Amino acid sequence: ESYLLTVEYWLEDGDVMVNIPCTEIRFHPENPLTTVTLNGAATYAEKTEKGSYLLPAGSGALQRFSSGTERFHAYGYYGADDLQKETQTKESTFPLPIYGMMREDGSGLLAVIEEGAAQATLTEKYSGGASQLTLSFRLLEYGDSSVTAQQTSTVFGGSAYTGNVKVRYRVLESGADVSTLAKEYRDLLKKQGKLMEKPRCKDSLLLELVG
Repeated sequence: ESYLLTVEYWLEDGDVMVNIPCTEIRFHPENPLTTVTLNGAATYAEKTEKGSYLLPAGSGALQRFSSGTERFHAYGYYGADDLQKETQTKESTFPLPIYGMMREDGSGLLAVIEEGAAQATLTEKYSGGASQLTLSFRLLEYGDSSVTAQQTSTVFGGSAYTGNVKVRYRVLESGADVSTLAKEYRDLLKKQGKLMEKPRCKDSLLLELVG
């Protein structure tokens, strides 16, 4: 089987942009492409490195690099998918379409999922002392159906995701911490017109929820 997958890269205001137009994906219907995983090399950390991952669960969580025990966690965005409860490994969900990392030397990375976050899963893996985050996008729903007691068959959904998969990577060379990453994301939302510079009225409480 062969698959046709278009991936677009460009620079935008110093950020590395990655886009996959899913309408251009081609595959054989009897062997469909169900998931696309982006290269997670930028978040790889050796067991000797010190730093933390930013995982936007709850009020914001920091997870140290290179945990002493092997672990595998998968997080969904914008809430759990009830259709996948039987097989999903998600232990938490992220209300904001971001993740990041901060190294001891002050360098860091902020990743913002600008399109396709509802299809995304962030995997946090620790093995042999090293650690890494990988981002995957589910293009087609599928599940196992029991034909007989000894036989199962994989059933695929009738339609695939047709939007874009678009991720912005912002690299910080120094001063990367939680506050800095939060400010970078806040400033980006303001620039894109998704957050206001000032409240509409000084005498009222304004609560804006993104996602």
